[in-house]
Amino acid sequence: MPTVISSGGALNGNLIVGYDEIVSDITVEQNIFWFGIYSYLYVSSGGTANGTTKDLLLEQGTYYLSMESTNAKKGGSGDFTVSYGERTHFFEADDKDDNAITGAEVAVFGGEWGDWVGMGDAIDYSALQLDGATRLSLNVNATDAAKFTVWTLDDTTGKTKFLQGTTLKLDKGTGEYGATTKDLLLEAGTYYLSMESTNAKKGGSAEFTVSYGERAHFFEVDDKDDNAIVGNEVADFDGEWADWVGMGDVIDYARLDLSEAAARVAFDVTSTDAGKFTVWSVDAKTGKLKSVQASTLKPDKASGDYAVTTKSLMLAQGTYYLSMESSNAKKGGSADFTVAYTDDCRLFNDGDNGNDTWQAAAENDVLAIGDNASGWVGFDDASDYYAFQVDEAGKLSLTFDEATEAAVKAKQLKLSCLDAKGKAVSLAALKDGSVDSSKVLSEGTYYLGVTCANTQKYETNYNINLGMSYVHVQRVIVAVKMTFEAITTVTDWHPSRFL
Repeated sequence: MPTVISSGGALNGNLIVGYDEIVSDITVEQNIFWFGIYSYLYVSSGGTANGTTKDLLLEQGTYYLSMESTNAKKGGSGDFTVSYGERTHFFEADDKDDNAITGAEVAVFGGEWGDWVGMGDAIDYSALQLDGATRLSLNVNATDAAKFTVWTLDDTTGKTKFLQGTTLKLDKGTGEYGATTKDLLLEAGTYYLSMESTNAKKGGSAEFTVSYGERAHFFEVDDKDDNAIVGNEVADFDGEWADWVGMGDVIDYARLDLSEAAARVAFDVTSTDAGKFTVWSVDAKTGKLKSVQASTLKPDKASGDYAVTTKSLMLAQGTYYLSMESSNAKKGGSADFTVAYTDDCRLFNDGDNGNDTWQAAAENDVLAIGDNASGWVGFDDASDYYAFQVDEAGKLSLTFDEATEAAVKAKQLKLSCLDAKGKAVSLAALKDGSVDSSKVLSEGTYYLGVTCANTQKYETNYNINLGMSYVHVQRVIVAVKMTFEAITTVTDWHPSRFL
């Protein structure tokens, strides 16, 4: 039975003169540099025939060795030995990580990866699992020529898809090979790294290491506030908002709750990278976001940051959303940002929307002559109405405090009077600053309207006194005059006749 030689073994045998040939098989359990396909033995000066085979590259498998006497027909006889030479090398074959797709035992890259590739194990893979977006940069070193590659899996075919390849360069000083990969922007997901010996067919043998480079960056992914509509965890804006956007987390939202009162808002926005700030409302019909105002941050050459102060914006009561979006996310952008109210913001919490129409005022308390109508009008509360009762006929006389009088004269505040049916009663401004009705009001219910002339520009507190100029004496004079005129017309009456 043939003798089996494993790594480190030797083959010994005896040639019987002229007629025998020893043939042995060798099972190569690991890949071997083997020396020579066949070799002739030469007789040395000591009378011994010997030889060393040339390097022979063999893959894993079973091979056969033979020793043949070249003098057998002449009665040759020789004891012989065969053993591994000094240049014999058993390569470190490891097939478990040779296939990224089927290799269930492919190691997960944890920041550093060290292994071997070469003859019989030309390529190794490692899985790279990213929980968030990453700017990938890797330092790769090897003891022999090699190529490093980053792969992704094609969603359609399920096959590996090339992303980036890097050929290691020889460092003549150390005799080793190395490279730092170019920045590669990757979203969250699973990728594969491969190291391939480029000299494997020539007996290449490469110990290698792979580790993160200095420029590797793991972006701060936070998806909870990426959608204003469905994001229940969207933060409420309370005057200041600080967060991060960039590669893998392009946009963040914050909720601006103005359910209690309307407001005039403006924001100071700063960021460490280019970005866009937007104020949104929610469309009542579609439930989708609708842009109200968008502002692009401008670079500040002195600080290197980006900033913008938004224009003043008048917002009615309701719920709004603020968003900050990275403009460079696809290029690996990374922006720490802050958003804060400016100093001239104003919450219009002085308004009363329960008396915005004369019909609504009809449901409220009725003022009497001599009472004051006091309140505020401005944005989101443009008009106030008050019902008042006239118990005795006369002309309405409105007087004001100093601030209200100034607003009326500047035409920032408009006054109106309506009768019980909502029909306008004309008013006239007097030289003393008061306002009177142009005609006598009969007994009944009337409505005083106070309106801000331009809610985008003005807001006014007011205090108006309801007075009356009673005209019962004038009525008698008018009646007598009318009687005299009637007599004159009918009888041609003249006072001289009574003299």
